[in-house]
Amino acid sequence: MLRVPEDLVTSWRKRALEMFQKVGATEDYVNLYHLPFISGEIIYPGINGAVQARGLCLSKEPL
Repeated sequence: MLRVPEDLVTSWRKRALEMFQKVGATEDYVNLYHLPFISGEIIYPGINGAVQARGLCLSKEPL
């Protein structure tokens, strides 16, 4: 996986959320694609509302 410094990821995520909120969308921490992994972690949340997209998370749970 491509890894970028955490502070850069945080600023990009914040900017993206601000853009989505301008068109009436909100973050969605429920509608996620689950990838099997040794730990559980949300990579990025989904988007719900005017814009809809599933998020991505690593999951210890079997699919």
